[in-house]
Amino acid sequence: MLVALDALKKSGMTHEKATSYINSKYPKLRRLMTRGRDLPGTIKRWRRELEEAKQGTFLGIFAQHLIDMQEELKNRSSSRPMNLERWRQFADNVLARIQP
Repeated sequence: MLVALDALKKSGMTHEKATSYINSKYPKLRRLMTRGRDLPGTIKRWRRELEEAKQGTFLGIFAQHLIDMQEELKNRSSSRPMNLERWRQFADNVLARIQP
């Protein structure tokens, strides 16, 4: 979900607009929350926890996966430039595949 969030931000959305977009367009993803009441706030918390994760910890492994996925996406987009609409489409494709 965080990779999709980054793609939405690259499509021109602010962080708040992107989390609200995910919340409104993919309401079933709310089931992924283990605590908290709103999906946008939970997404922000996930991002913060991954950024603060220590290397070698359980969360650190997921943080490294996120970095790897972002790097792979960056490499792919450099060979085939992405416009704002293609970033949003990529994010929608990623979010549609998540099965809560």
